[in-house]
Amino acid sequence: MFGIHCTAQLHAVHWLMIAAMTAGLAPGISAAAEPAPRAVLILDHEDPGRYFYGAYVAALRATLHSGSAAAVAVYAENMDHDRFDGPKYQQLLRAYFGEKYQGKNIGVIVTVGVPALEFVLNARAQLWSGVPMFFVAAEGFVSGLKLPPDVTGRTAQLSLGDMVDTARALVPDLEQIALVGDPLERARPSFKQDLPALVAELRLIDLTGLPMAEIRKRVAALPERTVIAYTDIYCRRRGGELRSA
Repeated sequence: MFGIHCTAQLHAVHWLMIAAMTAGLAPGISAAAEPAPRAVLILDHEDPGRYFYGAYVAALRATLHSGSAAAVAVYAENMDHDRFDGPKYQQLLRAYFGEKYQGKNIGVIVTVGVPALEFVLNARAQLWSGVPMFFVAAEGFVSGLKLPPDVTGRTAQLSLGDMVDTARALVPDLEQIALVGDPLERARPSFKQDLPALVAELRLIDLTGLPMAEIRKRVAALPERTVIAYTDIYCRRRGGELRSA
């Protein structure tokens, strides 16, 4: 039995693409925010504990500093959207960011993830009017939007089908896939459209949304020729939430 970790493998490809395209952002920032001090604000929708988030911020800092003789301040914020959400939380974020960055010369806003992009699009007129935006990791969300001319970004297509192809390479006689993680509506909404093709070829063992104790029990009893396709899991323990890596 094998496991494919969506976050570790597909996100790795995704973030490497993001780091590679960052070089194209520096000239635009230099031209758009010439008066010093210049600053870039990165707003990420997740918690700061992810390895690839730190790698991305470090790559962005290095690119900006190497592409300009003048100093560029880089501010980074995490919305922790997977654990906190709702209208009241959005209002708190608006008040917090509005107070914190009042008087700061933000030249470009970089959003990571759909919730961060949604937040800035809704709050930009109030908090950062006229500040251009660059988004990453917003697959599926931007395709139906008519974005303002000063909002652009880069997307990458991640699919459950890619995980199945990898699974077949690991287990040529694959018979079933166990899907483990939070409900797809929360963890990977775009994967839902891949399910019909998946169940036409393989047996799907849906373990999404189960308590951690039940997941451990069910995974331990999985049959041979099964691959675990793992997205993201948040579990609650003693009143606190723990993030799976």
